Amino acid sequence: MKIKRQTHLAKVGAPITVDIGNIEKILLQNGQEIEIPIAKNETPIRLRQRFSPRILVNGSDSYVIVDRPKTIITFWFSIILIIISHLLLPFDSDLLWCLSVIGISLLIITFNLPKYELQNSKKTLS
Repeated sequence: MKIKRQTHLAKVGAPITVDIGNIEKILLQNGQEIEIPIAKNETPIRLRQRFSPRILVNGSDSYVIVDRPKTIITFWFSIILIIISHLLLPFDSDLLWCLSVIGISLLIITFNLPKYELQNSKKTLS
């Protein structure tokens, strides 16, 4: 089985940990591709992050780790919302308070969402 990392925006320099089965763990840097010998069919793999699902793979499968654009867009939208609202609105405004709460809530949500996903490379290329 092959796994390749092609992330562009989320944590560019940090390695991603991939759990294979119950024992093996692999660290992947950006752009790195690795071939993993799998002894049995239907081996579960999973990215080490919150709410990442387990995927059952075979020895002939090929997967690509990519960014989840919804998480990245939500993160940057919340940052821009907080900054713009603080620059344009007066500090005693109720709207400023509401927009700040919405922005901080979105930030908390994005820190709990998965930043990467495993995609079958055949689906990614087509």
